[in-house]
Amino acid sequence: MDNHKASFVLNLQKGNKAQKKGDLVKALRHFKIAHRREPDHAVTNLAMGTVYVQKEMYGHAVRFIKRSLELDPSVSEAWNNLCVALRHAGTELQAAEAAREGLTHAPDDVPLLTNLGAVCFVAGLLDEAEEVLRRAVALDSQCVDAHWNLGLALLTNGNFKEGWPEYDWGFKAGERIVRPYWDEYPEWLGEDVKDKIVLVWGEQGIGDEILFSSCINQLRDAGAGVVMDCHPRLIPMFKRSFPWVLGFGARKDEDWGWSKNLEIDHHIPSGSLPLMFNLPKEPSTAYLHADPTRVAHWRTEFNRPVIGISWRGGSKKNAIERRSIDLDTFIQPFLGKDVHLVSLQYGDVMREVQKVEKRYGIDLHHELWAIEDYDECAAMTAACDRVITVTTAAGHLAGSLGVPTTALVPKAAPWRWPKGDQHPWYASVKMVHQTEDYEWGPVLARIGEEL
Repeated sequence: MDNHKASFVLNLQKGNKAQKKGDLVKALRHFKIAHRREPDHAVTNLAMGTVYVQKEMYGHAVRFIKRSLELDPSVSEAWNNLCVALRHAGTELQAAEAAREGLTHAPDDVPLLTNLGAVCFVAGLLDEAEEVLRRAVALDSQCVDAHWNLGLALLTNGNFKEGWPEYDWGFKAGERIVRPYWDEYPEWLGEDVKDKIVLVWGEQGIGDEILFSSCINQLRDAGAGVVMDCHPRLIPMFKRSFPWVLGFGARKDEDWGWSKNLEIDHHIPSGSLPLMFNLPKEPSTAYLHADPTRVAHWRTEFNRPVIGISWRGGSKKNAIERRSIDLDTFIQPFLGKDVHLVSLQYGDVMREVQKVEKRYGIDLHHELWAIEDYDECAAMTAACDRVITVTTAAGHLAGSLGVPTTALVPKAAPWRWPKGDQHPWYASVKMVHQTEDYEWGPVLARIGEEL
């Protein structure tokens, strides 16, 4: 073997070794040397692209992986990594097309089917997502990510009966939090709990805890005593709404010892309650209750009919760019209408509020202290005559309080806001769905017509 070839092989080996150890800087250094030796080698281009995916440098990753596929289109790993890179670069439709092309070379490749399903779900292509994820599960019944993504697609399509068992795979997928209660108490799996104590613990966002708390009454009806561990901001409202529940706001606390002082028979994460009770069967009327004294205060404060609004939802991980609407755009349907607006928007948005107030000469009531105090926020929400919101906790709160609400839902919707005009969990919540990704014009025009 000549020196040129030997250097290529040696650096490729060293790069692979460093990559396996998680030293991406060292791996990339060796792969670059190997690439200089053999720039038209499919393996080195794929190796470079894979490290760039791991380093979240997706533009570089796409360039090298595409070159690898030009040299050898039969490698399913390359199609997989291209799909991942394109998805994270924000080009989901291109990612889906890459995965479809890869499947022409390897039609039964489970990771590729799973990636295609995940991308289709994110892009709002729910029927295709469900189809390919079912194929992946049929080919590999233990593919955790395929089960999890299938659950999300099924729930978003409104298929709760099949969706909840798949959703439970989220623990193995690392998408649902595992807390120490698993080691302390037997998990409740649906057996008779009459005269038993069941610990229900929150695992996700505040909006999820509000949604899943609609299942608590089912446990009472089954004869169980209930202990709840939830977000501390929810404790006052949950104690008021479920006075028969023993509530602890320990979700943010690292000390789990408090539960050992109670005679707990079973535990269950709140997100698994719908599986146990096959819910939702029909939309719930108001099941949470705000402080009536504070509701009366806010109605006096407003002194007129008001609409509560929230225009920003999610996080970078949870598609904030898809779920949110610029306030200047959001406000358009209300201009020139005889309505008074109240902000229910959490976060540092005061500059946005002041900007639209000055530009349009309107008064947008924004009380940050009340929004941050969640029990006060509930009272303020309950004092509204109507709420119009993007898909965020404000919609869950309004629906649980029975406030007439319109939710503005992106085409690629979170599963909590599934297909249809009527929300399946909240009787008072109607949904208006996008038909085109990122295009809010028709949705807001419909709001304007209703006003």
